[in-house]
Amino acid sequence: ITSYQDLRDEFINQIKYFIEPMVETMSYLDKSIAELNPQPFLSATIDNCIDRGLDITNGGAFYDFTTTQAIGLATVADSLAVIKKVVFEDKLLPYEDLIQMLVKNYRGTYQGRKGAEWREYFINKVPKFGNDDDYVDSIAHNVAKQFCNEMVKHVNYRGGKYNPGIYSTTFHLVFGVFTAATADGRKSREPLSNGVGPFTSRDKNGPTAILNSVMKLENELMTNGNSLILSFHPNTLKL
Repeated sequence: ITSYQDLRDEFINQIKYFIEPMVETMSYLDKSIAELNPQPFLSATIDNCIDRGLDITNGGAFYDFTTTQAIGLATVADSLAVIKKVVFEDKLLPYEDLIQMLVKNYRGTYQGRKGAEWREYFINKVPKFGNDDDYVDSIAHNVAKQFCNEMVKHVNYRGGKYNPGIYSTTFHLVFGVFTAATADGRKSREPLSNGVGPFTSRDKNGPTAILNSVMKLENELMTNGNSLILSFHPNTLKL
């Protein structure tokens, strides 16, 4: 990796690479459900199942799709923004040092600064998604678009579509436990970002800025939907 373009291209390749086994796994899951847990009562209420004589789990429905969702969009965008700015544009930190810092969960010293100091720099000095800043919002847009466009290239075992979405319910908490430290300042085992919203406490410009960032995504590509959680202090809603 010698440039941000190299990194971005490799990240997109990784999206494509990991979608393949995910689709294969979901196909096995769908087949197992059809064989072991058919839904005759539900199928009787769904268009075309009776006409086709097929269960909803076996291709009977007119609208036949499998849904998928990505988790941690802002975590990815913020991390790529840090690498782009700190490593490749400002050249403050070698790429290899950043990798070691993340492996060691921000412990150690790099270029004369402690990992904890670098972490604070990443958090406070590099643009973060959710603040209406095109520097990082454009990265989030590209990542989300690439995921959605790659997902819809596949078909499920019934011949239906895959509908991509970006939401997490509570799985951003679970997946965070199994995810190493990331370049946005997030430590190992901490939660990922939730839905299409900013990482917790990284939004500094108010709810309008959050909405502006989210509206830069091509939300129409997320045919499985997305979620944006906005939190307000009770005092801000008093008449």
